Amino acid sequence: MNRVDSSPPILVTGAAGRHGGTGRRIVELLRQKGRPVRAMVRKMDERCADLVQLGAEVVVADYMDYEALCLALSGVKRAYFCFPVNVGITEATVNFVAAAKASCLEYVVNNSMPIAHPASPSPLARAQWMSEQILNWSGLRCLHVKGAFFFENILLFSEDTIVDRGVIENGFGDAPLLWVAADDVASVVAYELEQADPAQNPAILVTGGELLAFPQIAERISSRLGRKVGYRNTGDDEEAWKKLMSLNPRIPPAMRDHLVGMSRMLKSVRDPRQPGNTFTPLLGKPAVSFDDFLDTHRARLLRAMEVSSQGHNREVHPTQERKTQNESE
Repeated sequence: MNRVDSSPPILVTGAAGRHGGTGRRIVELLRQKGRPVRAMVRKMDERCADLVQLGAEVVVADYMDYEALCLALSGVKRAYFCFPVNVGITEATVNFVAAAKASCLEYVVNNSMPIAHPASPSPLARAQWMSEQILNWSGLRCLHVKGAFFFENILLFSEDTIVDRGVIENGFGDAPLLWVAADDVASVVAYELEQADPAQNPAILVTGGELLAFPQIAERISSRLGRKVGYRNTGDDEEAWKKLMSLNPRIPPAMRDHLVGMSRMLKSVRDPRQPGNTFTPLLGKPAVSFDDFLDTHRARLLRAMEVSSQGHNREVHPTQERKTQNESE
């Protein structure tokens, strides 16, 4: 680490989150700069040991517990607010703001989404917009960091089908999406949290500049990994897509509705804007490209390759193994 800092700790909420892992990466980046960090988690588990190893102070608090939030924010001047892509963000934001005001918090960086809007077809995007308004009305100095669609979502939503059947299935069709690596979003948040003079802008869109539809994603995976991966569009049958997503235990019902609403909105945009790479101008270094992401996760996506030239056997996917064990009990 570069230096020891005696300033108040920076609170990082969602420090043990799995979706994108931005919280854990922000903790790591701030600790590399010698910044004192307080990492907020919902429960103590094996992930907390990693945060302690990084040098963070770990506290347990829930967004719905005002008193616990006050303790987590005690002595803190800057914080990262990150709520899971799930229901409950409005109440969580109210609780957080109330505790932040009571604790004299000065600056908050909020993890938001580009499609947060009061008229969005996604219930979670509408709730995210309301969360932004609550933070704006609070009087706290606030920056909304809006990361584009995470590359990591490909693993979250489609890793099993890519590994098992060589296919990505969803209802996005040929609607193009802006993409970014979760690590790049974390880098922007960490940068803004440690600035002597926080950003004056109310919001920042973070994207690596790649505008790709899922058929292109499948083609790029095939080309980069040397293994054919196809794309199957579930079409306009939203209930069929939701039923397909229900087979993935990592996608809660609220996220299913969010993805369907998001695809509906994207399909209605005839000429999507291409803002280009907004990451590099902010931090002065290249954004993580999709090819970079694939190289990093190459082993995960290729673990189903043939291991027997005679039987064409494949490795059993961890979720399949757990399912088999549960069915036999």
